[in-house]
Amino acid sequence: MPEKEIALYRMVNGIFFQSRECPYASLSLRAEVRDMMNALECQSPGTKLSLIGGFEKLAERIQGDWAQMDLAACQKCGEPCVGESCKACQLPEEIK
Repeated sequence: MPEKEIALYRMVNGIFFQSRECPYASLSLRAEVRDMMNALECQSPGTKLSLIGGFEKLAERIQGDWAQMDLAACQKCGEPCVGESCKACQLPEEIK
């Protein structure tokens, strides 16, 4: 749903809140992707809706195809891991 539609819905329904944008938001990858998607939408209306529809179809197809992994506790720090130790504990050893 476009941000403008959400803002309009809030205004029409009397839902007001104060929100401040992060001063670094314009420098983020998210801002670049948003600008790119908005440009594509201007050039080809319906692009955003088609993209979301494609993701929804993919999600339906792959749902349930992933096996659940059994996690163990890291022997050094106790955090969840797949093997005997987690990557955070393995990294210092690999650097030495």
